[in-house]
Formats: sequence, C-alpha cells, structure tokens
Amino acid sequence: MAALNRSMRPADVYRLTGEYDEYGTETASEPAGTCRIFITLYNQNNTQDARFKDVTHVGYTDRELTDSMSVVQSGRTYKVMLSNPYARKCVVFLREVV
Repeated sequence: MAALNRSMRPADVYRLTGEYDEYGTETASEPAGTCRIFITLYNQNNTQDARFKDVTHVGYTDRELTDSMSVVQSGRTYKVMLSNPYARKCVVFLREVV
C-alpha cells in the first residue's frame, strides 16, 4: 500500500455541467477540485463486458469519482467510464481523451 501511495500524483477533477450540444453530448465542465491518483495502462483485451470496451487506463485514488467526471493529470485528460468506490481505494476505469 505504501508503494501505491508514493506513486499517486496530483490531478485536477472536472464535473460535467449538464449543457448539451446539438448532438446531445455534454460538452461543458466545471472544476470540481483536485485529487491524488495513480494512473496506469489497462491492458485487458479479451473482456466480454461492454462497460470496459473503451477503457484505456485504470486509476486508484482516495477520492470518490463518478462517471460524470474527468481527470487531468500531466497535461492528459481522462474521462471516468466506470467507478468502484467500495474498496479501500476508489478504482476508476478511464478513457484517455485525445
């Protein structure tokens, strides 16, 4: 656990505001604070579960994140696809936004 805590880096958290564009996609977001998170590549390729289809990274954090949030760390933006806040650390499955 100490190695995981050492690997966590600060990140900015943004929450979608509920504004939609002409295609029905939420576009605007507002700052929702910061968190410390460890993000690593997700390399499970043979999953049959559709929830994990677009996941590119997995993150571990002390803060509870939801699927209406995105995380910006080191200039990279990650959309939270799925969150599991029921363990000691919140495990979030992320998709890198290019």
